[in-house]
Amino acid sequence: MACFANAAAHLTPGGVFVVEQGEPDLRRFPRGAAGVPFEIGEQHLGVDKYDLVTQQLTSHHYRVGDRQVFASRHRWAWFGEMELMARLAGLRLLSRGKGWGRAAPDNDDTGRVSLYEKRG
Repeated sequence: MACFANAAAHLTPGGVFVVEQGEPDLRRFPRGAAGVPFEIGEQHLGVDKYDLVTQQLTSHHYRVGDRQVFASRHRWAWFGEMELMARLAGLRLLSRGKGWGRAAPDNDDTGRVSLYEKRG
């Protein structure tokens, strides 16, 4: 919410806040599984571990060549949550597209680019 409020505070009426957002593809997540691989290559193995209750995701990375192991932690927000935060900050959804190409989104999209306009 603070991010949207800060953006709104810096925009003049009619100004636009652009957000690139992704949601996890939970259809790929088998019931009872601990994680889902997102990359399996000769030099890199990447596995995402989801906590559906807290909406948190930890991406585990294993790099073979340099023997590097690290994890990155994320919290996702559903598209509906983003719209609510925007409305509370005085912004309205202007458009939403499938990635940066601005094609119309469909039910299989997990990433979108949204434009939120500050009301006048």
